[in-house]
Amino acid sequence: MKTLDFKPKKSKEDFRKNYKLHDLAEYHGKNLLTQWGIDFEDFGKDKRYEKVWEKGEDKPDIIAELNGKKFLIDWKGKTKEVFWVNKRAIDSYL
Repeated sequence: MKTLDFKPKKSKEDFRKNYKLHDLAEYHGKNLLTQWGIDFEDFGKDKRYEKVWEKGEDKPDIIAELNGKKFLIDWKGKTKEVFWVNKRAIDSYL
């Protein structure tokens, strides 16, 4: 694992505050998937408490399946009205 040689702009506490919106999106997203009858399983692991993350090792949060088609979901703590695809998460899955 690489050690990063820079001083973070945010404290650990400020960084983890970013996850409040992520956690809310995950809670409501999983609730909707369940209501809609979409099967899913957790895939990626929560890395918010790890000291250093490996570049390119992101994984989607869940793998869902509907009508025999599998798709990846990565919960984001963003407030935009668009859907994003995390290229690193998809590449790590392939």
